[in-house]
Amino acid sequence: MGNLAGLLVCLCALGLLLWLRPKPSRAGLTEPVRELPEPEALQARPSGPRAWIYQARLDRAGWSGNAAFESFMRWRLLAAVLAVSLAIVVWALCLSVGARPWLAGAAAFLTATIGLLLPELYLFLRAGVRTRLIERDLLLVLDLLVSLVEAGLGLDDALRRIVVGTKDRGPLTVELDRLDRELRGGVPRARAYRGFAARVRVPEIHAIVASIVQGERHGSGLSRILRTQSEMLRGRVFEKVRMQAERLAVRMVFPTVLCFLPSVILLGAGPFMLRILEFLNVRLFG
Repeated sequence: MGNLAGLLVCLCALGLLLWLRPKPSRAGLTEPVRELPEPEALQARPSGPRAWIYQARLDRAGWSGNAAFESFMRWRLLAAVLAVSLAIVVWALCLSVGARPWLAGAAAFLTATIGLLLPELYLFLRAGVRTRLIERDLLLVLDLLVSLVEAGLGLDDALRRIVVGTKDRGPLTVELDRLDRELRGGVPRARAYRGFAARVRVPEIHAIVASIVQGERHGSGLSRILRTQSEMLRGRVFEKVRMQAERLAVRMVFPTVLCFLPSVILLGAGPFMLRILEFLNVRLFG
């Protein structure tokens, strides 16, 4: 029975390993339109539904291009090999200490599953942290952009001035730097801005990009569009802060009840309970 369970675990692990193997299909890739200062601006991207999903996740995490995709798939394959190996070790150890075969198989399967999901979890956490950093810096960058455009600079020159003058190389500055290189490399403006919004995947940036593209298409004033988006973003930020402050009182209820209330009850009712115990001790035991 133990050998059968081990065989099933090995077959399941082998199937997961084959399913997770990298498939960098090169069919249907588009060639770069022209040579750019930064090759990743218009480089070919992996094809296939799963490849595009992983590339979008890598873009959110700050890793772009075929090299990042292939590197992540290699690390994912290595994690799968290590997870399967560790699962086999766990299964053998469980059997050696006298555990039941089904319990050893369940422990091995759980170990393999956790090991296989670790790269996905790391990518998800990194993308979440990067998105929060972008949301934190967006209002300041947008205010700077509005001031520079209202001072007479063009949008491209204002972006370049922000990128060059910013000392803190946060994720938003890095993405703006890539956007600036793409614009200087000859990428169409609408395509470059939409690619920037697709990489960061922040709703506020999607709204700003859509307004800029639509305003340039209809000939609207760029400074007025940016000023409107800045005021709307500031209102959403203030509303979010207000909602967080309102939820803070609700979140403080549980720590207060758990930590503060027992001590108050002990200090208030402690002496009274001691007097009762002394009274009962005297009446019952003399």
